[in-house]
Amino acid sequence: MMEQCYCLGVEDLELLSAEELHLPSSYLIVLNGLMLGKHKSPQRFANAMRNLRRAGKIREFVSIFVNEKQHCVYIASDGGHVCHPLVIADRGVSRIKELHMKELRDGVRDFNIFLRDGLIEYLDVNEENNSLIALIDCSI
Repeated sequence: MMEQCYCLGVEDLELLSAEELHLPSSYLIVLNGLMLGKHKSPQRFANAMRNLRRAGKIREFVSIFVNEKQHCVYIASDGGHVCHPLVIADRGVSRIKELHMKELRDGVRDFNIFLRDGLIEYLDVNEENNSLIALIDCSI
């Protein structure tokens, strides 16, 4: 997981001065309580990590939470955080289409395939706090 973070532009903590760490434009990256370094574009970093999760490149239960107040991005890949499966929507439109539902009814698809294909994802309470979550889906 650390390798993916560094590949996505996290600057290593050991190479930074205290002044660089505390710049207003810097966000600390924290993985399971361990401070890895900083990133200048926290939303872009978080989105890239979510894309890796949706593509199956990192585990589906990894949580990525941008805390604006603390100027930190928290990544949790350890156990102990409850996650809920949610349908992914792009610009308010569900990724799950009628074809997917038909395949589910016909037994061609199952939950794991929806997960693998990036149609649903697991979010924990921290990520849910930063997400827009609809209570009903009117698009299917």
